[in-house]
Amino acid sequence: MDTLNEQQQAALIALAAAFARVRRELIEALTTPFMSEAKLAVQALQSSIQKDDLLPKAIRAEVLLKAQAAGRAIAGTGSTDELVSQANAWLRQAEGCVRGCLDRHGFPGTSTPSAPEQNRRLRGGSETLLPFAIVEGDLLEQDVEVIVNAWNRNLIPWWLLLPQGVSGAIKRRGGYQPFIEVGRAGPIPLGGAVMTSAGRLPYRAIIHVAGIDLLWRASEESIRQSVLSVMEIVATQGFGSVAFPVIGAGSGGFDEEAALEAMCQAFEDRELSARVVIVRYRRPAHRSG
Repeated sequence: MDTLNEQQQAALIALAAAFARVRRELIEALTTPFMSEAKLAVQALQSSIQKDDLLPKAIRAEVLLKAQAAGRAIAGTGSTDELVSQANAWLRQAEGCVRGCLDRHGFPGTSTPSAPEQNRRLRGGSETLLPFAIVEGDLLEQDVEVIVNAWNRNLIPWWLLLPQGVSGAIKRRGGYQPFIEVGRAGPIPLGGAVMTSAGRLPYRAIIHVAGIDLLWRASEESIRQSVLSVMEIVATQGFGSVAFPVIGAGSGGFDEEAALEAMCQAFEDRELSARVVIVRYRRPAHRSG
């Protein structure tokens, strides 16, 4: 296997980030009048790949084919939701090829800011290395295969609930399909989980957890059990990565630090079969001017 020099590594990392950025632009364009600009972004990405001589030839040929397929998909006929979903699927495959190349050459996680080895905390007065990542940001912008939605017992029809928190963001950017599917699942035991499609979002699935009880309150046990239920689905389905919000810290009324501690304990009690990211939601900084 040929080795990558520093310039090739940098080019691959930049390309992976570009794929992720264009996928986000496509999703955001669904709720804005800027779909034409998103299509141009896909075309610009194709052109950039063609001109980048630093990319390894085999990888460049493979991802260019997938990027071109994404371009054909977004320019096709059909509903905008379907076209974006198809284009995003091709772009995610291309991004996976790039990240896979980096992994094979000994650069795992170099293109993401959430390497688990960067996350440490104090336990019993000593620093402990966490087997997962804790980051600040937006759950829906994480580079993972599946995301977790902090849901409820599923006894109230989803369309009667006010869109807020993680669920509200998923509805706005991913559409109603995941909630139609979770509604069909019926009541969920406290701490249980249900898997659905990801709608318009560029993920393989969404796992909805019943982290709050009938009084809309979370507990340490409901948080811990929610984590275990999700990881059971992740292992069974063979997913390679999953991103969690801080379960119970929103409408569940649980203190964020205490909820995070309960999640950490649940992860530490289980051998992880996938890369795990816990996302503490933080609003983007306001840019003046």
